[in-house]
Amino acid sequence: MNLKLLLTSLGFLFSFHAIFAQTGHVSGQLLDSANHPVSYATVAIFDTRDSSVINFCLSDDQGEFELRGIPIGIPARLLVSHLLYQSILKDFKVDTSGVFEMDGIHLKEKQNELTETVVTWEAPPIVIRNDTVEFNADAFIGRPGSVVEDLLKRIPGIVIDANGNITYNGTAVSKITIDSKDFFANDPVILLKNIPAKAIEKVQVSREKDDRGLETQTGAVSINLTLKHWAKKSHFGKAYAGTGTTGRYEAGGLWNLMRDTLQISLIGFGNNLSQSGFSFSELYQMGGFNRSGINRMAIYEDGRMEMNGLNMGGGEGITTTGALGFNVNYDIPKKLKLNTNYFFGLNSTSAIKQDISQRYFGDSTLNFTMNSQNLLKNSSHHASVRVKFTPDTVQIITINPQFEYSGYNNQVLKDNQNRYEGDSSHTDINNQNIVNYANYSWSNMASYDWKVRKNQIYVKSSAGQSFGTGTGTNQFLTSNYLDSLFLQSQTNQVQARSTNINSTELNHTISYSRSPNDSTRFTLGVSNEYQKGLQNIAVNDRDSLGNLNFLNYLSTQFHYTINQLSLNTGIYIRRKNSRLWGSADLSLADYNLLNQLSSKSVQNRFYLFESQLYYILKDKNSNQLVVNYNLDQTMPYYWQMIDLTNNSDPNRITRGNPDLRPYLNNSLSMRYSWKDKSGKTSLYPSISASQENRAIVNALSYDEAGRSVSQPVNLDPAY
Repeated sequence: MNLKLLLTSLGFLFSFHAIFAQTGHVSGQLLDSANHPVSYATVAIFDTRDSSVINFCLSDDQGEFELRGIPIGIPARLLVSHLLYQSILKDFKVDTSGVFEMDGIHLKEKQNELTETVVTWEAPPIVIRNDTVEFNADAFIGRPGSVVEDLLKRIPGIVIDANGNITYNGTAVSKITIDSKDFFANDPVILLKNIPAKAIEKVQVSREKDDRGLETQTGAVSINLTLKHWAKKSHFGKAYAGTGTTGRYEAGGLWNLMRDTLQISLIGFGNNLSQSGFSFSELYQMGGFNRSGINRMAIYEDGRMEMNGLNMGGGEGITTTGALGFNVNYDIPKKLKLNTNYFFGLNSTSAIKQDISQRYFGDSTLNFTMNSQNLLKNSSHHASVRVKFTPDTVQIITINPQFEYSGYNNQVLKDNQNRYEGDSSHTDINNQNIVNYANYSWSNMASYDWKVRKNQIYVKSSAGQSFGTGTGTNQFLTSNYLDSLFLQSQTNQVQARSTNINSTELNHTISYSRSPNDSTRFTLGVSNEYQKGLQNIAVNDRDSLGNLNFLNYLSTQFHYTINQLSLNTGIYIRRKNSRLWGSADLSLADYNLLNQLSSKSVQNRFYLFESQLYYILKDKNSNQLVVNYNLDQTMPYYWQMIDLTNNSDPNRITRGNPDLRPYLNNSLSMRYSWKDKSGKTSLYPSISASQENRAIVNALSYDEAGRSVSQPVNLDPAY
């Protein structure tokens, strides 16, 4: 097998930023009374005209500092503060040379050591507490009406790019909390765009900490915003309504209430415009799904969107959609986090569609014409509760029960005509399909996380069960014509279908982590996934007298058992300018599939190996190289392996494939980000390559009547 690499991307991006005012830089050295260098002192420069902070830094091991981007010719003031030394203020101006060097600045020792340094001046204070740098927000607020995003952009060292990614002195910001509560930690966009800057009292930057309040080993930082007293009780949201011609309408509202440790989100919308009432980002960020969690989400080609089994609107034809629900979050920092939610959705779709297409086979052409009418009505309910309890700095306990119900009635009328060019014969297939189906499911996840010093044990267990039942009738008339007038043959079949599904899923994980030092961590874990289920599909042919004849080849009593045992290993290494993550997983998966009606069984054992390597290298100017390698293996879905023919759509028949094998993918990517010291030019080259082996695709074939037969198969290697 010849190995070929496909370069999927190679891009260079240059950006140039105009400088509208001349700037210079200020440098100097801090010394104590014995002329020893003073390191880790905060050096800040203020514009004395409005008391705003221009830039700041910490002195290095030699007591030296350098601050760039200082406007030339303006009155400025230098502030030096340190935990053990008295603060110093110096007024100055940078002249046209753009360089201002300060001779040795001597600091005087304090008489008594304090646990923190508070520097009070005309401008609000800068406070240093251990590893936390704290800024008084009033010193950085710009124009009236600005929001948190504008505030953070004015704080030296914080950069927010066009995609909303935040860094502090070149280090990624992992989350933003409000008064140490992570209401918006997973996706802070809603916080940045909606909360006014004037509501923030302090901006605290520190190393990332876990739920126990202990520093993590990722090297990332976090930002905590403390609210002013009057802002601790606030609310925000959006509402809209409109009407149009032919009875079209839309209305919706999304409202958030914040009361210190409590947050409530209410969502409601309705429309007959075939669209969702809110975008995914609005539901995720403002609607509370970023806190309650999303088990599954799908966005379809016709615009239909589903979250946790709820139809959020959109689709073909004329769709009437309505949804109503709430999210409630109760958060006591370092102790208890509680989330509960409930949502109800209702959807009705009426669609009339015509499809005309051609398929070429080299020596012949097949023409398709399909006219269809579809009426779909469904309703759904979703409720869940998630409790995370942190009794101390050692333990974290999480429980997450959920319940879902969905039911639908679907009526479809189709008229298909298939004709091969050059052949006077053609086939007409008329199909009427009516289905009623209801599904109930529940699940519960519980996890226990224990960590003492450099050792951590994580245990997680989850269980879920679902029940589904449905009935339907399917009538189709197939007519074969020798020419446009002469009917050669005709079959009329009426099917009565019943479906019963019962499935159980269990997952267990236990892992152990050890950190021999602050920059290295090893992980070893074992996990087990177990699935067991039954699908009964009974298809009967109803004759002209109303008698039912069982169709064995279209029916199944399918039992499946899947058991996968995995061994997981990982390593994390952090150095001053680099990070390395590596993992390797070895799995043994047993598939036992049985169709009791046909006595056909599939017993497969798969050995799977997956690995990942992620490396980051930074230089002193925060330029960054990222290398990522992944080896993934994906198992086929059990329902793709069912030995069953489904002709509920008689013009598009599907079959399972019990011989499917796992899909394998190798991928390698590298990207580099570079900026010059002036910040005027930036460069972002990237390159990636991938190799696919045994990719699972649907193979199509066509019979003499033009009907398609689809079956999943494994492809040959592709690069």
